[in-house]
Amino acid sequence: MPKQQRLHPMRRILVAFAATVVALLGSAVVASPAQAYCGWAPQINGEGYVVSNHMTYLRTGPRAACSHNLEIGAGKKIWLHCEYQNEYGNVWYYGRLEGTNVYGWIYDGNVGYYYHDDNGNGLYEFATC
Repeated sequence: MPKQQRLHPMRRILVAFAATVVALLGSAVVASPAQAYCGWAPQINGEGYVVSNHMTYLRTGPRAACSHNLEIGAGKKIWLHCEYQNEYGNVWYYGRLEGTNVYGWIYDGNVGYYYHDDNGNGLYEFATC
């Protein structure tokens, strides 16, 4: 019968640590792509605004799967910060509802386009998120 080898105390600690890491990483919950973008509030600020062309929502992220933080009616102005094209090819705008401190994302298909030179330099400078 072969003689059993004993692990060095430091090796035992390393084996226990490795087993713990594997157990923790193996049980980690990974967010879906939609969840990863919900709650995204870019800090960039471009120029211009859009106007909602019917009742729609300002959402918490650039995905239809993101929850909405406000229902808005037709004709509401959203001052733009930036635009983003998601992995489905859909364009979304991040901005602030005029007259409020409410920010959110609105889908391109729900707006009419209105450009505005915010700083008066003669250029329409749009930002990409």
